[in-house]
Amino acid sequence: MDTELESVKRILLEVVEASHRRLTPTEVRRRLSHGHGIAKAAVVRAIQALTLENILVYTNQFGCTFLEPSFNRPVRIGPHLVLKPPNLEFLHFSQGDIVIDIAAGAAFGAGEHPTTRLALRALAHCVEERPDLREASAPMLDMGTGSGVLAIAALRLGINLAVGVDIDPCARGEAETNARINGLSDRMRVVESLEGVSSPSFCMVSANLRTPTLKSLKPFFAACTSGPLVFSGIRADEIVDIKGYYGKAGFECTWAETEKGWAGLVFFGIF
Repeated sequence: MDTELESVKRILLEVVEASHRRLTPTEVRRRLSHGHGIAKAAVVRAIQALTLENILVYTNQFGCTFLEPSFNRPVRIGPHLVLKPPNLEFLHFSQGDIVIDIAAGAAFGAGEHPTTRLALRALAHCVEERPDLREASAPMLDMGTGSGVLAIAALRLGINLAVGVDIDPCARGEAETNARINGLSDRMRVVESLEGVSSPSFCMVSANLRTPTLKSLKPFFAACTSGPLVFSGIRADEIVDIKGYYGKAGFECTWAETEKGWAGLVFFGIF
């Protein structure tokens, strides 16, 4: 093993993943050179290795090239959750791993964005802390389901039924496809709205939505579940605001995590 190359690769990947914005290859080389004293040739060699291994990928926007983590590969989200494209194998299993297939598409929620990863970790936390959720007859609700990844994860974590809501027909189609790929079509319903849904109550709610929308949905969420509320789509500087807003309605924040300026929160009712 080339220990020097592996060391540079590790540092380079940490720099790219920790950045709050996308970095150009030049910026990556500059950060490793100035911050870690690594020669340009060694950085170039590490970039080449990481792109060949499909760990990093070049992207382009408005004529500018960036170096970003690749999600066209299995990606571990937490201790036991792994997202991957359906056509790729995942060989590095650990005990208790849950592997979820998410097809590439236009809908939000393939794992690239921190808010998706935060929401997935929050869901796993809820089911671990409240194993009784696995016994609930009521479904979980994923509001703004996008790719369906949060509802699918909840089902794979042991929740019995799920309802995903999205006004975008493209997202609904992709969520249904992803449910089918994961063998969950019989346990997951995808709808445009909750009109006509037989159960008005849910065992828990997930919502990866921006803060103003989460605030506007507070009366509905408070009425439709006595279980946990899993929120993401929140900027880190909005945490105090939304904690206070839901706190006034009788909810306590029991879990919080941030990544790259975004936050995931879990609320439980204390009424």
